[in-house]
Amino acid sequence: MIRRHHIPDAVFTGLATGAGGPHAIELLRDARLSKHLLLLKYIVDEWPGNRDERDGAVDVLNHAQARSPEAVTELLRDPMVGSWAAWTARRIRGSITSTAPLSADLGHLAAIATAAAVRAGTDADLTGYVRDGQVAVPGLGAAQLPVADFTPARLGTRDGTVNAAAGGRTVTAVDEQAAWYGLRRLTAYAHGCRVSVALDDVDPYRDRHHIPAAGRVPADRLPRWRDTFRQAWELVTRYAPERADELTAGLRSVVPLAAPGVGPARSATARDAFGSFGSTEPDTAADFAVTLVHEFQHSKLSALLDLVPLYDGSVQQRYFAPWRMDPRPAGGLLQGVYAFLAVADTWRLLRADPALAGLAEQEFADIREQVDHAVRELSGSSELTAPGRRFVAGIREAAAALLAEPLPEQVVRRARERLVRNREAWHTRNGIPERG
Repeated sequence: MIRRHHIPDAVFTGLATGAGGPHAIELLRDARLSKHLLLLKYIVDEWPGNRDERDGAVDVLNHAQARSPEAVTELLRDPMVGSWAAWTARRIRGSITSTAPLSADLGHLAAIATAAAVRAGTDADLTGYVRDGQVAVPGLGAAQLPVADFTPARLGTRDGTVNAAAGGRTVTAVDEQAAWYGLRRLTAYAHGCRVSVALDDVDPYRDRHHIPAAGRVPADRLPRWRDTFRQAWELVTRYAPERADELTAGLRSVVPLAAPGVGPARSATARDAFGSFGSTEPDTAADFAVTLVHEFQHSKLSALLDLVPLYDGSVQQRYFAPWRMDPRPAGGLLQGVYAFLAVADTWRLLRADPALAGLAEQEFADIREQVDHAVRELSGSSELTAPGRRFVAGIREAAAALLAEPLPEQVVRRARERLVRNREAWHTRNGIPERG
C-alpha cells in the first residue's frame, strides 16, 4: 500500500484556487495513508520496548489485514491513527518529550490492532495501557477502568465484541454500559449529500491542538452539537455544494475542545490528523458551516505540503496576518491565506440565505480584503519555492475574483477601514515600523 505519490498539474492548479474537488481529496488521503504506513513501519522497526507486545499486535494486524484488507486500510487512514503514529515516531527519535512513559505510546498499537480485529471479525488478546482512567480503541470508544494511569490493561475481542480488563474490572464495549464511552457521531443529510463524522471525545491522541481537548461531551450538550451540525450541513450543501463534496470525501472527525470561557467558539487543526479538526461547541449553524470549510482547508494544505515543498521553513522572516496579532512565519501566513480564501468564498455564497444576507455580506467584504492584503505580501516573499510561487499565484487569482464581486460602497469602505486599523494595531503591538 505504500507507494510514491504525485499531484498532477491540473489537481495542483485546482487546489491553488482554494478548491480542488473530491478527486484531489482522495489523492491527498491516499498520500496520507502511505505516510501513516511508513511511520508505522518505522515504529515497528525501531521499537525500543517490549518486543513480545509489539509482535503480538503486529500479528493481529497482519491477520486482520489478510482477512479484510479494505476495512483495515480504512482504519489506518483514521486521523487519530496518523496523530498517534507521528507522535510516537517523534518520541522514538527523541525530537519531543512527554511525562507519559514511552511504553504507553508504543502500547497504543495494541488498541489499533484490536480495532482492526473487530473490523475484520478476527480474535485478539493483547496488552494496552490505561491513560486518563480509560483505555481507548480507535473508532469504537473507550473503557473506563479505575486504575492508575499507564497501568497495563488486557484488550480482547471475540466475535466482534471488545473487552478491556485491569485492576480486577472487565468492561465490555456495549453502548448502554456506563463504563464504556462509545464513539458518537455527527450525521446529516441534505440536498442529496450525506455525511457522518465522529465526534471524538475519547481518543488519547486527539489532544494535539493549541487549545486543550475537552473531556466527554455531557449527554445534555450532545443534542446541540448534533442539531447545529445538521443545520450547518444544510447551509453548506445548499449554498456551497462543491465544499460539501470535498468535506464528504475527506472529513472524518471533529474533536470537542475545552472552552476558554466567554467569547466566540474557537477551532484548530492538527497537521498530523488529516480529515479532523477541533472545535469548542459551535455558537451558530453559520459559524459551524464556515468552520467546517476553514479547518478542512488546513488539512488539505498540510497534506499537500507532505508532497510539494511550497516554502523554505528555515528563514526567520515574519509577516502581518490580518486575522492574527502575532507576527507569522511564511508557512503560518500561507496556511491562514489558504483557509481564509475559502472562508471568504463561503460567506460570499451564504449571502443568498435571506436570514444571513447582511452578516454574510460584511464578513465577505472584510475577509476578502484581508486575504488580498496577505496574499500580496506573501507573493513578494523570497521564501517561496518555485511550486510555492505557482500556488500563491493561484490563490492571488482566486482572491482577485472575489474582489471583483460588486458590493455596496459603504460595506467595502468599512472593511478597508477595519483592515487599516488592524494593521496599525499590529505594528504598535509588535514594535514593527510600517514600511515606507
